[in-house]
Amino acid sequence: MAGTHLTFLVFLSWLTVCIMTTNAYKTNSNVVDVKVMCMEREKQALLKLKDDLVDKNDQLSSWGTSDDCCNWTGVRCNNRTGHVYALQLNQQKLQLNDSTLEKNYSMQFKWDISSPLLELKHLAYLTMSMVRATSIPQFIGSLKHLMHLEMSDCDLSGTIPHQLGNLTRLVFLDLSNNNFHKVESLSWLSRLPALKHLDLSSTDLSGTTDWFQAINSLPYLHNLYLSDCGLSLVISPPLFHSNYSPASLADIDLSQNSLTSSILPWLFDFNNSLVHLKLCYNEFLRKNPKSFGAMINLESLDLSENHFEGEIPRALGNLGRLESLDLSWNSLVGEVPDMKNLSFISTLDLSENKLNGSWIENIQLLSHLEYLDISSNFMNGTISEISLLNLTKLTYLDISSNAFVFNLSLNWTPPFQLETLIMRSCKLGPSFPQWLRTQRRISHLDISSNFMNGTISEINLLNLIKLRYLDISSNILQVGA
Repeated sequence: MAGTHLTFLVFLSWLTVCIMTTNAYKTNSNVVDVKVMCMEREKQALLKLKDDLVDKNDQLSSWGTSDDCCNWTGVRCNNRTGHVYALQLNQQKLQLNDSTLEKNYSMQFKWDISSPLLELKHLAYLTMSMVRATSIPQFIGSLKHLMHLEMSDCDLSGTIPHQLGNLTRLVFLDLSNNNFHKVESLSWLSRLPALKHLDLSSTDLSGTTDWFQAINSLPYLHNLYLSDCGLSLVISPPLFHSNYSPASLADIDLSQNSLTSSILPWLFDFNNSLVHLKLCYNEFLRKNPKSFGAMINLESLDLSENHFEGEIPRALGNLGRLESLDLSWNSLVGEVPDMKNLSFISTLDLSENKLNGSWIENIQLLSHLEYLDISSNFMNGTISEISLLNLTKLTYLDISSNAFVFNLSLNWTPPFQLETLIMRSCKLGPSFPQWLRTQRRISHLDISSNFMNGTISEINLLNLIKLRYLDISSNILQVGA
């Protein structure tokens, strides 16, 4: 009997331990599942920040409506600690008004950027694009956990504080399109070893002598945007080959500067990594830009508005991943090379050069074309229904001011639906092109100076229901019933 009693006590003890263990597990699981609310100090900082803002569209209306600031618009918290780690105030886009782009500041600071941000000591992501402010406060450099800082289009003036160099964890930095005073040095960039994305577009760097060295000190830089910065550069060869890793840069925009061909050897170090390269509106002067043909991973290349001379390099025709190519407004001559390998190209602009030949007859090979501009050249050849047969995706076509011959039947129905058609000075006449009646999406039409005669009536333009711009001047047309 005693043995049986002992066995029962052992069993009861084992069962008790199991129940306690199960309850403890459930309790711990509940602790894990419970969402921690935001810290009171950080909540009060956010409310003070709201008081310092003019919020015209009431985008922060949720702020203060609940005790948990983690549920407020634009606020993200760490589920384990409750600390605010991300703050997105606004990302209002530019709005079109009276044919000009104007910034619609629906949110702005009453005074300087509010110091309560300092209470958000665990902030890693701060986005406040299109939030109007006066300047970047030096205390931003104290937010040591910041990895993402976006303050573009904020109407900021003053200087870019060198204290930003204290943000050693920063991966993304966008200060573009502001009104900073002329920057004298970018040496603070060298203290941001983790930086992958840098956008200082429309910042006056014309007085900066160390911008190139600063960029070269960022080993993991992936995206570089320095458009419209007043940059000029004359580099001696030793500076090209620093400790910089040439395997990372994939997206470069150095457009609208005063750069010359002296920077090209540095760019060619990224032949294997570059995907997007924009160099338009510079001062490049080079006999033949053939070295760009070695950038085997390029998807977009913009060399427009420069002074490139000579023929279009045949090597460009081998860039099999290229989707967009803009060589317009240069001094390129000769025939367009074979582009049959550019099977993915959707945008091609060769306008305003001195190109000749009958390349247009083989245009059907580029079946993904959506945008084609070859205007203002000396091209010839016959444009037939066969040459346009595969261009089913075409929406923009400008072939003005060339010497093409048209072989299109009166009842031809194009395989595309254009939105823009510019055929100025193309000798389309003598009759009005009836195939235009099939184009129901055209909003911009220019067929001026084409020696067309006869009568144009409402019937001719019956299906052009989206037309907003029409130029049929310098023809011999009469308006009929």
